[in-house]
Amino acid sequence: MATTKIYRVVSCGEMETVQRRNADEGLLNKRNIVLKEMGDNWADELAATLLGNNAQLQFYKGDMVAATLRFTAKEYKDKYYQEVTVTDIMKLNH
Repeated sequence: MATTKIYRVVSCGEMETVQRRNADEGLLNKRNIVLKEMGDNWADELAATLLGNNAQLQFYKGDMVAATLRFTAKEYKDKYYQEVTVTDIMKLNH
């Protein structure tokens, strides 16, 4: 499931290059970003991953963005984890 909303950037990590799951597919750019939903101080924050070309984009604290996020659940050692991946992101003028 994917959802598009407007967020404020809380933080944006450094870009790193990682090996793809299938080593034959080469390298992949990756960057972590923390986004906050619009609202008061109690609005939710989400930690998400930017991959590929999206990881090459730099965002700064306070930037307003429109982002489409994909939520997936993974099972690992009998526990479930939610992954949030940014599938599309665009900085808004402010």
